[in-house]
Amino acid sequence: MFRRMTLWLFGFNEKHPFGSFLLLALLAGVPVFCSLEDSRWGFGVYPEPSAAFYVSDYGRMLARDTEQYIAEAAGKLEDATTVQIAVVTVPTLNGDILESYATRLFNYWGLGQKDRNNGLMLLFVQDIRKVRLEVGAGLEESITDAEAGRILDEYAVEPKSKGEWNLAAANSFTALARKAYAISGKAEDPALRFFYRESTGSTDGGPADAPFADRPEESPNGDLFLFLRLLSGAVTGFFFWVIVIAINATIVEKIEPSVYRRSSWAKLCSSGGGSGSGWHSGSGRRSGHSSGGRSGGGGRSRGGGASR
Repeated sequence: MFRRMTLWLFGFNEKHPFGSFLLLALLAGVPVFCSLEDSRWGFGVYPEPSAAFYVSDYGRMLARDTEQYIAEAAGKLEDATTVQIAVVTVPTLNGDILESYATRLFNYWGLGQKDRNNGLMLLFVQDIRKVRLEVGAGLEESITDAEAGRILDEYAVEPKSKGEWNLAAANSFTALARKAYAISGKAEDPALRFFYRESTGSTDGGPADAPFADRPEESPNGDLFLFLRLLSGAVTGFFFWVIVIAINATIVEKIEPSVYRRSSWAKLCSSGGGSGSGWHSGSGRRSGHSSGGRSGGGGRSRGGGASR
């Protein structure tokens, strides 16, 4: 049975090389293509904001009460001053540049009012232990790069170095909200407060819960991501095809030398200056958001802010 199946497969490869390639490429390439679906972080396909909009905990880093605090306080801040603050956590950027990713995500969500560009975003990245404060173009004179760095140094750097992401996010947000009230000349929300210890409450969200655009190519650089997925699957499928055919030819050479010598595989190998099988021959901006909650007004960022 094994001999018969091996000879049939070898014959099929000889007579239908394209069909064999497609079959084996699908066997190896499709799993690779599908596996990259969960690796979109940092590949140019950006998540949509969560239903709460003001807080999107896709890295499972925030306690439930902290998410509620940020969402409620940020909503009051926008009502009073029109300034939008979004706190975002992600598990990884997969090697992408923090500053570039933050600017593109900010602009993709359109944080702030379109005519004022008064959005702010706190982005926390878990695996590299980094935080980025992205500042809308309309607030760059009030929140300079130096001021953004000071806020992060005072409220985010030490907690995140200890893995206390919840504390870093809550206090950085509070400091930023107070700054926004001061800039706007509005009365500060009395509910704003600083946290003094890391919360041990349960968390929500997570990478699997992050909503993405229904069509990835609609997201910035999404077409590049799809191309990379296709390329990875194709390359893997091609090498899988070559390896399987080479192994098959090696076995046929042992069990049925006459069949092997008549094959194009043998001729291909012998043209390289040797004999035998291939293993030992040869010479060496979309509109709106897909999620609920508020949407950004369309503000833009030119990359102002600070990273720590």
